[in-house]
Amino acid sequence: MHHHGSGFLCVICQSPIIHMYSPKYSLIDLQIFICSKCGFVQSLRDKSIKPIKKQNYEQIESLSCDADYSSVRVGKQQMTKFDIECIQGYQEIDYLGMSILDMASARGHFARWAHDVSKKVVTCIEPDVYMSKDYAQSEFFEILNVDYRSINFEKQFDFIYSCHTLEHYRDPKEYLNFVFDNLRFEGYFFVNVPNLLGVLDSVILDDFFYDKHRSYFDPETLNVLLSSMGFKILKSWTSASCIRILAQKSPAKTVALVEDGPGFVFHQNFETLKKYVEIIEKSRKLLPNSVSSINANLVSGELSVILGCGRMLDAFIKYGGLDLNSFDFLVDNFLGLATQSIYQHKLFTWESLPELPGTPNFLVLSRTSTNELINLIMSKYPMAKITSSVELLG
Repeated sequence: MHHHGSGFLCVICQSPIIHMYSPKYSLIDLQIFICSKCGFVQSLRDKSIKPIKKQNYEQIESLSCDADYSSVRVGKQQMTKFDIECIQGYQEIDYLGMSILDMASARGHFARWAHDVSKKVVTCIEPDVYMSKDYAQSEFFEILNVDYRSINFEKQFDFIYSCHTLEHYRDPKEYLNFVFDNLRFEGYFFVNVPNLLGVLDSVILDDFFYDKHRSYFDPETLNVLLSSMGFKILKSWTSASCIRILAQKSPAKTVALVEDGPGFVFHQNFETLKKYVEIIEKSRKLLPNSVSSINANLVSGELSVILGCGRMLDAFIKYGGLDLNSFDFLVDNFLGLATQSIYQHKLFTWESLPELPGTPNFLVLSRTSTNELINLIMSKYPMAKITSSVELLG
């Protein structure tokens, strides 16, 4: 399973890297490596493969559970909500009059909040024009539809926000240098990235490693990286899905990058990856049995609904043989904002779902919000029959 990265070196500490995993169906031959010294998990791709033309974003057909995950972006709204709660909870900052930069503003959820509290024009980098069209005409935002690497700002910012963006770049140091250079002295930086260590905390069916993500962070590596690049960490919030850090630009780079030889982070990340590869293969093999249980749980004559139509649903179809024709409604609150149909079936949000008579059957496919979704169903349909992916694959 492991071989050295044929002469390639770690993007952080320039030590040799070891191959750990080849995700399925990558469109760029994505390969996952770990640094033999600092333990940073990173990727290499086949540079000779030209990226495939982007699909029509107004019509998403499905989200693959494998490395060829579609380039549609729908998840940021969920994360922004908690980011803002974290930022507001740190009460030492007065945002009024601050100049704020959003490193990838997507549909503008953070940018709108930033304008409300600063009362200033918020600068937004958003390479995908379609994402920013709803707020592009507003005088409250300056929108740059380009990659950050092509920008030279004249001024520095008081606050820079980066939500699920850093991991899209193979060289996180280049990105963090850009943030550092464009932040005024003692300015604030809030970063949120997926948590590599959280992969073992939930049902593993959809691949954590996919073409759009090129760097993979654990809390320790991100802390050390920020500190070594001149950021002072003020507060961090770590959950199974995300690592969030509020930092400040400081005069001194405080932490040496790595000690001699592989340390704790290498062993921790190496074991996490090894276990992850075993679990994803094992849990996908269980899917045909899970689908049999789902079919057995459907009460004939009652309406049936799938709640959660993202990458996990794709795994149930692709590896478990789930037949969508057994269901009357497909519901997804976030995807439902981006597309009207999926797999040639109409897609609803919870709000747009019509009133269901009788005692409906629900299949809840979610990694982290299962309880929340079950409570939502129970509050409206207390007699509903509910099956969840967590219960099926627990």
